[in-house]
Amino acid sequence: MRKARVAYGLTGQIGAGKTFVGKLLSQQDCAIYNADERAQLLLLSDRELQARISDLLGAEAFTPKGGYNREYVAGKIFKNPTLRSALEALIHPAVFADFALWKEKCATQRNFVFMESALLPRLDWHPYFRGIVLITAPQSVRLERVMQRDHTTRERALERMAAQPTTREYYEVAHFVLENSSRFDLATEVAQLIDILQLQNAN
Repeated sequence: MRKARVAYGLTGQIGAGKTFVGKLLSQQDCAIYNADERAQLLLLSDRELQARISDLLGAEAFTPKGGYNREYVAGKIFKNPTLRSALEALIHPAVFADFALWKEKCATQRNFVFMESALLPRLDWHPYFRGIVLITAPQSVRLERVMQRDHTTRERALERMAAQPTTREYYEVAHFVLENSSRFDLATEVAQLIDILQLQNAN
């Protein structure tokens, strides 16, 4: 009987390269759960979650056809930290529950898997992960990446960066740190990380 898979969090600030590292891990037969993408699916498919969000924000949180009304929700929680926190308190547990199911069913021969999420430093991740892998990059590099990738302005990119956990918060939860910059070969860092995790989870 196969033992339960061990999970690790994959996190970092916007523009650090979490998704790119996830692709490198996937090439090494590692399974990656993208929390943002799965949350969007749950918002469209989890009726209980939809009902709770509607109770919190109003029926307009969803369109008549069942779509998630992002513009309405953004307007409700913008500059309202209490309401934002209440919404996150509904979504995050649903995502972790979905991850727990996915972890045991995903197709991989390895006995460890990853969840990618930028918000892990502010979440109660301890019941779900053995450790956290942090992806870092200089702020100037991250800023340029975000502006190019999202076709946004410098000011808007900086606003999004400021809304995330601080650099200190990320480092405080990190067990492994991979630097995604020109100073290091990221593929080599990923390969070394896999070697370490295989040794840690050999038994």
